[in-house]
Amino acid sequence: MLDLEKDPTPGDPHRVRSLAQNLLAELTVWGSGEAQLQLGDLADGHVAEEHLRLADAGELAAAVERMMAWATRQGD
Repeated sequence: MLDLEKDPTPGDPHRVRSLAQNLLAELTVWGSGEAQLQLGDLADGHVAEEHLRLADAGELAAAVERMMAWATRQGD
């Protein structure tokens, strides 16, 4: 399941969230290019957080790809 959330205030963050099979992936992006990537395993409670600085559309695409790879992984 993907959930896209946009803050109604201009300049505030856009957020994409996925929750599937006890795996949480969330990417929050601000207009400045700063971003926060969270990857979590709800079964064991582990959450990794990473602060990113996205300079272009390619870096944004790579962050989304990482998020989706985590959210769709199968039984590592």
